[in-house]
Amino acid sequence: MTTFANNAAAVIALDGGTTNTRARLVENGQVIAETRRAVGVRDRAISASGSPVAQAVRECLDELETLNSRARDAEIVASGMLTSEVGLRAVPHALAPAGLIELARASVVTTIPEITDRPIRLIPGVCTPPADGPTGWLSCDIMRGEECETLGTLALLDRTGPLIMVWPGSHTKYVEIDELNRIVSSHTCLTGELTMTIARQTLIAKSLPETLPETPDQAALILGRNVSYEKGLSRAAFLVRIADVQGVLSPHERASFWVGAVIGDELARVAGHPILKKGYAVLVGGREPQRSTYVEGLKCAGLSDVTALDDKTTAIAAALGAVAIARESILS
Repeated sequence: MTTFANNAAAVIALDGGTTNTRARLVENGQVIAETRRAVGVRDRAISASGSPVAQAVRECLDELETLNSRARDAEIVASGMLTSEVGLRAVPHALAPAGLIELARASVVTTIPEITDRPIRLIPGVCTPPADGPTGWLSCDIMRGEECETLGTLALLDRTGPLIMVWPGSHTKYVEIDELNRIVSSHTCLTGELTMTIARQTLIAKSLPETLPETPDQAALILGRNVSYEKGLSRAAFLVRIADVQGVLSPHERASFWVGAVIGDELARVAGHPILKKGYAVLVGGREPQRSTYVEGLKCAGLSDVTALDDKTTAIAAALGAVAIARESILS
């Protein structure tokens, strides 16, 4: 069996989120093969029986071994929601501040026979502990997966904190990094899931296309963002219906307006959060067009030092971060 002490050794990095599960074969700091399934922990949460997530992981591993023979003997490390109570096995969060060393010490090695007979190293997420007092829990936060994206990005860019990383997605994360490259706090918004749930399960569903745009109309998106700033998300949502009835926006423009409205509502509130009030540089990851949308929105909210990560970094950061934590586990 290969060892994490050898930086050139092949490692399989599994990660799973709300809607997707992936397996990536990493060697010499590069992702050399990848498989994925459109199955996530949301499917596990609503499944009446069985574990669709475990099945998705098994299928990803089997396909990866077919694609590249080096996957058959590679060490396996899992992160993200796979290590939560709705994933494969629950691993307690590491308490912030947490960097490579702390996450390595908190990782757990186990076997999951329904997936593979090889051991799997499970990486915990990070918990921002609650403040003191009866309402201290309001400042608490948790993440699973973004810690790997964050630490992988720092390694890829050779960056050192303090800085802030923003990861748009189903659950958008704002992550604060200190000068030791530890995650010291985070702040989460249910942005992506909220966007889709309201778009699919409320009155405005009839005013929107079946799929939200991969490339939004910028003018409509900015309008939605500005209306949400001024009038709130609930009013912006109903204005999607008004735009349909009045015939003032096309379906594509209405969808773009709605996406902008949800992001605008989030940024209007997060801009005043302590995590963004420290004047640190801000790096924004995630996919396009969300990445550029957040960069522009954060700048409009008054932040000046905001930069979008490139496609390559965002594509491989999570896998490389997971591998780095796993290797630290063996070496420490």
